[in-house]
Amino acid sequence: MPAKAEIDVSRGYELLDFGEGRKLERFGDFTTDRPSPAAEGSRRRRPNLWERAHFRFLKTRGETGEWKASRGGLPTEWTMRWAELTFRIRPNPSGNVGLFPEAATVWRALRPLRIEPEPPLRMLNLFAYTGGATLAAAAAGAHVVHVDSSAASVSVARENASLSGLAEAPIRWIVEDARKFVQREVRREQSYDLVLLDPPTWGHGPKGQAWRFEEDLDGLLDDAAALVRAAAGRIVLTGHAPGWDAERARRHLLERTKVVGATAHELSIAAADGRTLPAGWIAVASFAEQGRFSSERDDA
Repeated sequence: MPAKAEIDVSRGYELLDFGEGRKLERFGDFTTDRPSPAAEGSRRRRPNLWERAHFRFLKTRGETGEWKASRGGLPTEWTMRWAELTFRIRPNPSGNVGLFPEAATVWRALRPLRIEPEPPLRMLNLFAYTGGATLAAAAAGAHVVHVDSSAASVSVARENASLSGLAEAPIRWIVEDARKFVQREVRREQSYDLVLLDPPTWGHGPKGQAWRFEEDLDGLLDDAAALVRAAAGRIVLTGHAPGWDAERARRHLLERTKVVGATAHELSIAAADGRTLPAGWIAVASFAEQGRFSSERDDA
């Protein structure tokens, strides 16, 4: 079984406690209490902290709900730091806040990239959300194409780039269905050194196109593999889909993309008391024995 990769985000984020199907987190100066299926069956260790949470998310219908502030005068949005990057935090009706801390494993791997002046590393970031991986790669000197079907998410990602001093970085911002964009890039015979995919279990494109992980992943992987430069390319796949774990993702990448090798890790976030909360998995497919990306943790 692959080793676990625990996530140690900078002081801007902290998992304070978890249990009874919820998690208590600090994003910058404010704490949130929200559902977490991975926390079912666990016991909370710091009950007094939960009483002081600034925001609590309650589901009202299906997977949507509303945030309740513990007192008046609290902001509806704020910023937090991660390394040299700054992110806008906006709690939304889906229970998210505009940032997935578990993705920091990818950001951390991108930070120490040493980009040669010519040619620069080209990265395609699919399902790119609010831009954590995009900004980490751009800060290292990569040229990035950022693709997400949500215009609102891309708008926040551009704002995060500006907040992080990367407004003029070589980033293309694309609002489009990931599958359609990749298909067009294949027809154009474009190529990338690194393709990142963080697909949801299910979702919709900008024109209502349905996305289902089990049904749609293979076609997307086929096209992504066609875009990767064989000399030193990587495909990085992350996910939380039911029935999938790191080992299944690793085997699937090997079988589907016909790469030289693939590695994978279960992801978890370390809480303040040392316990870890499962947070999905990451799998990296390598098109050559050596390349310019590693999923190993960087503690520098």
